[in-house]
Amino acid sequence: MIQAKLAPLPKNFYAINYGNGCPNGFIHTRALPDLNWNPPPLEIISSSEQCHTLNIYRCSTTNIKNNLPILVVINEGNWLKRSNANLEPTSIINNFACNKNSDNGIIVVSINYRMGFYGNFYLPGWPENKRNFALWDIKTGLEWIKQNIGYFGGNGEEITVMASGESVKLVSLLGILEEGKCRLSFYKSPKRGRMPPK
Repeated sequence: MIQAKLAPLPKNFYAINYGNGCPNGFIHTRALPDLNWNPPPLEIISSSEQCHTLNIYRCSTTNIKNNLPILVVINEGNWLKRSNANLEPTSIINNFACNKNSDNGIIVVSINYRMGFYGNFYLPGWPENKRNFALWDIKTGLEWIKQNIGYFGGNGEEITVMASGESVKLVSLLGILEEGKCRLSFYKSPKRGRMPPK
């Protein structure tokens, strides 16, 4: 079995730059925000197998103790390219995290995951829910969010996943493989005005 030992992170660090894009044969670009969150020019970012990162966006005016709901955005890239750095920060901040139409705002998180060959090759002999690295990356990202988002003022029990394009299929498969863990979110949905449970 493949195992990786990650270097420990420092207790505090300034995290405003995007992490590495996952290797997939394409050039990754990123949009780095300036202090005013103006749309910045695109820059090429590096790719590395150490690419399992998250971007966390919350409005600077919200209280860290607000216990805000979480919107996890799974970017699409036809299962081949792109990274979570492709999500444009100005749009996320203005339309979701700091939306004036919501009571307190929300926290938006994007998960970087492996695509193409690196994300979708089959690993025989591994447990069913670990055979696909793209699914594994999204699953472990969601687990990290649930356990740690409270440090950013979020509620790990109120997580909504939003996907588009090919990533919808990955999220659907993950829902099947992790069926018992996802059920609670559907029961909590009516509180936010969604479809009622069966």
